[in-house]
Amino acid sequence: MKIKTYLTPKMINNLESKSDSIFVYIDVLRASTSVCSALYFGAREVIPVETMEKALDIYKNLSSDIRLLAGERNGEKPMGFNLGNSPVEFNEDIVKDKSIILTTTNGTIAFNLGKKAKFRVIASFTNLSLVVSYIYNVAIKDKIYHCNIICAGNQGHFAYEDSLCAGAIIDKLNTLMNDIELNDASRLSMEIYNLHNNDLLHFVKSTEHAKILIEKGFEKDIDDAFTFDKFPVLPLIEGNNIKTANLDILQDD
Repeated sequence: MKIKTYLTPKMINNLESKSDSIFVYIDVLRASTSVCSALYFGAREVIPVETMEKALDIYKNLSSDIRLLAGERNGEKPMGFNLGNSPVEFNEDIVKDKSIILTTTNGTIAFNLGKKAKFRVIASFTNLSLVVSYIYNVAIKDKIYHCNIICAGNQGHFAYEDSLCAGAIIDKLNTLMNDIELNDASRLSMEIYNLHNNDLLHFVKSTEHAKILIEKGFEKDIDDAFTFDKFPVLPLIEGNNIKTANLDILQDD
């Protein structure tokens, strides 16, 4: 398998036409983790949109019984939104059977790339094992041997936490598969994951993006985001929506 990691969306060129790839989207702090939390607690779908204006338009066109408006700008919940972008907010009492329109500074921009790809999955540490199993199954069953890992970054810049998650995925795939080819960003991600994997949470809390979130009072979000397999769901992007997959797809034929 050829694995290409893109450390920010700005590094991506001409991926919209790549239909023969698995696309993996990572925004550990916090959109990927919030999507996993929402689906784990029973949301019917998450609709990722890039702008607040589009989010409001979709919200107005959905039934008031099923809609929730969620997201952030610069880490904070916008005025009038039902929820922010904190995974601890997405509990069952609030999100079960709801359609969540989500717009964030970084993650939802990344999630809307590569729309022509057949296989598109949201990844975080909180669902890491299922994502690795999914990539492996797609490679074996569907003979798809190109994997593009898209890191959301932080406002166009490198974010350590996303690269660490990409590295964890690559490291686990490397133990399952032969003949893996990595671009430089993939090798870098795997190396920094292996460098810090014995103390990931402590290390991450020293990094730029995490420090900003801690200052804003979101340290619990970071703790959740670095709890491996806390939300064992498989969020697949189908068209414009993210829905949790039936895990039967991971079973052997």
